[in-house]
Amino acid sequence: MDEYQIMNILLRLETGHLESFKVVRDYAKTLSDISERLSDDQLRRILMLSAYLCQRVDEAASGPAGQKDSEVAWRGNTRLS
Repeated sequence: MDEYQIMNILLRLETGHLESFKVVRDYAKTLSDISERLSDDQLRRILMLSAYLCQRVDEAASGPAGQKDSEVAWRGNTRLS
C-alpha cells in the first residue's frame, strides 16, 4: 500500500466513539508487535507523528473552560532524541 492509498483510507474511516486511553493502548500494542521490523528512524518518525496526533486529540477534548477530559489527560511529556 502506498502513502496515497493509506491517506485515502485514514481520511475516510469512521471510528465512532472510542475511548482515548484504549486507542492509545491498542496502538502501542500494535506498534510493539511490528517494531522489530522497523528501523530506529522509522520507529522514531511514527512515534513523533503519533505524539502530534495525540496532542491534537487532547486539545480537541478541552472543555469550554480549558479543562481537559480525564480520559485524554494521559499524554506525557516524553521527548525523543
